[in-house]
Amino acid sequence: METLEHELSGNHLSIVHFWATWNNVDKAMDAVLAAVRAEFDQEITFLCMDTDRREFWDFIRACRVLNLPALGFFCGCSHIDTLVGLQERDVLTRKFRDWIGQQEKNGGPDDAPESLSWIYRGG
Repeated sequence: METLEHELSGNHLSIVHFWATWNNVDKAMDAVLAAVRAEFDQEITFLCMDTDRREFWDFIRACRVLNLPALGFFCGCSHIDTLVGLQERDVLTRKFRDWIGQQEKNGGPDDAPESLSWIYRGG
């Protein structure tokens, strides 16, 4: 979890792909993400999390991951949104562009609705 905290820290945009090895739909989501990742690599940090690892379960629940695959959107350590289900490439591209535009307009993580920092600091 310390690595995730480090990756999410700062004033940048991140997406966490929540997945499980047993879920074949996650492999399809990986392929869609690979297709759009190059377009957004300069603006978004792409991360992944194995939902079968018990030490991540509190974080996963806090991100409202109710099914797989899921994408968690973060600005710094602030959770912005969770998108559940397999998405098409054009849907993700629009979502990412909208999200980047909204974060630029809002000014960053201080304006984000929900911080997950309590998970990292044990509070």
